[in-house]
Amino acid sequence: MARYFVRLKLRLILNALRSGRGAVGLVAGFLFAVPFVIAGFGIFAFAARDEVAWAREIAVVGFTLLFLGWVLLPVIGFGSDETLDPSRLALLPLTRSRMVAGLTAASCVGIPPLATLAVLSGTVVGYARGAATVVVAAAVAVELLLCVVASRAVVTALSRRLRSRKSRDAIIVGVTLFALSLQAISFMQGNLPAAVSGAVVRRVAGVLAWTPPGLAGRAVAEAGDGRLPAALAAVGAVALAVLALAGHARAPEPGSLGGDSA
Repeated sequence: MARYFVRLKLRLILNALRSGRGAVGLVAGFLFAVPFVIAGFGIFAFAARDEVAWAREIAVVGFTLLFLGWVLLPVIGFGSDETLDPSRLALLPLTRSRMVAGLTAASCVGIPPLATLAVLSGTVVGYARGAATVVVAAAVAVELLLCVVASRAVVTALSRRLRSRKSRDAIIVGVTLFALSLQAISFMQGNLPAAVSGAVVRRVAGVLAWTPPGLAGRAVAEAGDGRLPAALAAVGAVALAVLALAGHARAPEPGSLGGDSA
């Protein structure tokens, strides 16, 4: 069943390429993704070199930021991509498990998942050594699945509310304030002594390392250091989180088709 969703997504992408407006959007997305991929791949690829003292923190924070991007950006852009609206499929005779599996598979097609995979593949170059390569690759896979499933779960849960213009405006304002707060924190951190700044980063990374995306980054760092049992345990924990999210994902109901437009 999932293959039909993938074929539908590919068909929608091809149709968008044939239309001027859709083609412009895809080209713009591609141009935006290229520098993101180059920078992200480079950071992960060179993070585990001997002269880099922040390899663990880079993996944990980087994986967490990718996860947050997957959760927040589809919410902001809801309505610009019809494949992100699960309620359009609510009347189809599909079980919840098939709906969730199909939407998850469709979410793995397109520029964002390919760009994310390209960025994460930098960890294979930077952290993988011998047998650790398999573990790092597994961590990359579960991180990508975690991003996709979490994004899908959030969009599905909020699909009705996101039709309201007021809700979308409130989300945009909230995300803008969040981004400004990050800039303020970065500015304040830049004015702190290096030792204090480093301690803050390590403490934040230590907390994030216990979140699902942070655990995936932690698995990469552990594998790079040769601690394969700890890395495998972290990968397993993230895989369980993915299964839990997928299992609790709520399929859209027919009643969710209605919504406010103002």
